[in-house]
Amino acid sequence: MEERGSNFRNAFYLVAVILFVYVLLFEFILPINRLLPRPSLLLKSLNLVWIEYNLAAALSNTLLIIYVALIITYLTVYSLVPFLFQWFVKYKNSFTTLGIFKYIPVFFVIVIFDIWFIDKLYGEFLFAFLFCLSLTMNKLFKETVNVKVEYVLVAKNLGFTSKEISEKVFWKSVQPEIIKYFEKVHISLWSILLAFEFVSNTKGLGNAFREALTDSNLTALIIFGIIIIVFIALGNLIIESLRKIFTPWEA
Repeated sequence: MEERGSNFRNAFYLVAVILFVYVLLFEFILPINRLLPRPSLLLKSLNLVWIEYNLAAALSNTLLIIYVALIITYLTVYSLVPFLFQWFVKYKNSFTTLGIFKYIPVFFVIVIFDIWFIDKLYGEFLFAFLFCLSLTMNKLFKETVNVKVEYVLVAKNLGFTSKEISEKVFWKSVQPEIIKYFEKVHISLWSILLAFEFVSNTKGLGNAFREALTDSNLTALIIFGIIIIVFIALGNLIIESLRKIFTPWEA
């Protein structure tokens, strides 16, 4: 817990230093440049950019898909726990061979989904859900094989059924790492979903990026980037808080 707090403080100090250097350099030392807009210009342009690119709707669509996909992924994995752990143990070698799918370029999958689905919003959600589920299943498999055999033997000696062993031994052993891993899934999902919206021209923040890039609007692009950073940071803080609530023994 102390380590997590230290990491958070270090990240906060780093962001503060970067902001200080940015304001000092581009507001006072290099006010006219082609690299980054002045901080004061960003503040003045925020309202205009918000309206011009319809950020309220774009951001709402992206946020809805990201967090609904994460929640449904967690609930799906949790509901399938008894089956999954038995399957991992029984077909361990077969599941390992599925690693071949990691060589498929994500861009190719995005293009295929764009062609398959007429309803872009449905296709985007399904893409996000499958992406989260595949990462989580892979992590779950890796953590399952690391569960101590002693725990399973003790549970069997106590007369636990296979379902009880899956829920009370396997799941409780891996749950803290799964929730913690969701922070990485969360960050990856943001990147992947923005790429999906950019390519598929769906109504989301990725499409706003596309329009701003077409307009060569550097100020808008920087504002979009800041918004994304803020929401990723807030999302990970929420995930960390949920981990402490659901797995207090690991807090």
